[in-house]
Amino acid sequence: MSVVIRQAGIEEIFRLRLRLLRPTVPVEMHHFPGDADAPPQTYHFGAFVEAVNVGCASLMLNIWQGTPAYQLRGMAVEEAYRSHGIGSQLLTLVDQTVLTQTPIRTLWCNARVPAIRFYERNGWQVMSEVFNIEEVGPHKKMMKPLL
Repeated sequence: MSVVIRQAGIEEIFRLRLRLLRPTVPVEMHHFPGDADAPPQTYHFGAFVEAVNVGCASLMLNIWQGTPAYQLRGMAVEEAYRSHGIGSQLLTLVDQTVLTQTPIRTLWCNARVPAIRFYERNGWQVMSEVFNIEEVGPHKKMMKPLL
C-alpha cells in the first residue's frame, strides 16, 4: 500500500473529517474557526491512498497557557487504514512543518479519550482531567513541546 502524506487543502480533507469525527453535526456547523485561513495561521494535512483521502489533521494558530501555540484539530484516519502508521506519519509531518516553517514550539489538542495512548506514543503529554465536548464525547487536553 502506497500512502502519500502531505499538506492539503481543506476541501481535500473536509468530508473525511466530518464523516469520521462529527457525523451528527450539520455540515454548515462543522467548519472550525480558521479552516479557511492560509499558512502560517492554519495548515491542513492529508493521507492519500491512490488519491483517496484516508487521513486528516489540521493545525490552527491559537494560545496555550498564554503563549502562541498550534492547536491540532480534526485528526482522523479511516478505520480500515488504522494501525498502519498513517496517524503517526501525519503527526511527524505536523511536527516537521511547525519546526521548519514557524517559530512556534508548542502543540496542543483536545484528545478523545480512546486516542490518548496513540498521542502518548507520539510524544504528547496529558495535561488535564477528562472533560466532555458536547456532541463529541470525553477528552483530555494534551500538549507536545517541539525541541
